[in-house]
Amino acid sequence: MSVYVLQEDSGIKSIGSIRDELMGLLSRNEDVVLDFKNLASVDFALAQLILSARKFLKGTGKSI
Repeated sequence: MSVYVLQEDSGIKSIGSIRDELMGLLSRNEDVVLDFKNLASVDFALAQLILSARKFLKGTGKSI
């Protein structure tokens, strides 16, 4: 299991790099825990990425 700490600027401007980092972690680990401690709010793009990742992982034995 890996922990991915989301940064304060985890929004539309950085969603591509967040996606790449998450996919890299998921390819090496079964589970990834998202740590939201640095976020004051959740951008719609981030929420969409998390939901898409969950859908993508369904049936793989991995979770986010």
